[in-house]
Amino acid sequence: MIAVELNGITTGYRSGNEERVVSKDLNVCLHSGELTCLIGPNGAGKSTLLRTIARFQPALQGEVLLHGKKSDAYTADEMAKELSVVLTDNSHIHDLTAFEVVAMGRMPYTGFWARLSDADEKIVNQCIEWVGAENVA
Repeated sequence: MIAVELNGITTGYRSGNEERVVSKDLNVCLHSGELTCLIGPNGAGKSTLLRTIARFQPALQGEVLLHGKKSDAYTADEMAKELSVVLTDNSHIHDLTAFEVVAMGRMPYTGFWARLSDADEKIVNQCIEWVGAENVA
């Protein structure tokens, strides 16, 4: 099953009438249950592509589909349940434990006060176990 599909994506930045293209005409299908690595040197556009997929910044051209649905058709709440991204930007979360960072992924499901239920905690622990991070949780 295709989870993420990029059709003719051009990434980059707009400033007024000027565009700075970072990557052009990308066509990619990412499948559920598979691990995909995005590798390249600093400044190659990896984070720009991830930001574009996650709708943190608009594509200059093309479309992103999540499970066959255009990403711009998702509400912010729906998008948060479909996709999460951890970028290498300085996130100012120095005092959070690894458990708390993973638990942030449950925020779309916990409501305004973001209190974890027993079921949420079980899901967080399962995710930590899946990636073998029990020793840092």
